[in-house]
Amino acid sequence: MAEPLLRVSDLSKRFDSLLALSDISFSLEPGEVLGVVGRHGAGKSTLLQIISGNDTPSSGSMLFDGCEGFFTSPAEARKHGIELVHQIPLLTEQLDIVHNIYLGREICWPPVVGFPAWGKMYSEAKKMLADFDMSPSMLQVRTGNLSDEQRQVVAIARALCFPPKLLLLDDSLATLSFHRQQILLEQIKKLAEQGVGIIISSDNLKHLFSVTHRILILYESRLSADRLTAECTPRDIVELIVGNA
Repeated sequence: MAEPLLRVSDLSKRFDSLLALSDISFSLEPGEVLGVVGRHGAGKSTLLQIISGNDTPSSGSMLFDGCEGFFTSPAEARKHGIELVHQIPLLTEQLDIVHNIYLGREICWPPVVGFPAWGKMYSEAKKMLADFDMSPSMLQVRTGNLSDEQRQVVAIARALCFPPKLLLLDDSLATLSFHRQQILLEQIKKLAEQGVGIIISSDNLKHLFSVTHRILILYESRLSADRLTAECTPRDIVELIVGNA
């Protein structure tokens, strides 16, 4: 049997005396969309931070795309194909949209040792903004002058400028308008069809039930349930979130 895209085993994380995650184990197949839910402080963001190399676990193991071990930095995780879109976008305020999208991952010609191909990057960034109904006239606007929603679109475009193997969304839809939420949900479906694994942390069960194959429920830092989306209801999930099931 083929290995899953991602396997997390017995993952725990402590912040001094605070237990943020306790013995979390799950797997994710290529093209699978996994939702993660739980009360505030249940460990959802911590889980994604560890998978993406933004934080280190206290114990446990991880296998990603045949590579064993946790990543020590976001840059290392990105090289292996993992992209995280944070709840609050991490952007360089003084740079414009195009430079933020491609910062540290510039398209060069000739590849690797060539000069930055800004014409190509502007062209690709224009297409990505158009996908989210943002005007191409904004390409040279500094991100510090953007709205929260526009900043999140830039962060999403940065994560998707090169196709990831695993896309992590940490409550990334919350700041988007309904229209742009629907656009991102459709993009999630298309990425899954292309074999991209996706993990979405969200409090919006309507969103999760529209795109996920499975939902993980975290309760008091532990994995309390792993449910097939098609075999449960939003009420079932809510009862598990509050610990009534």
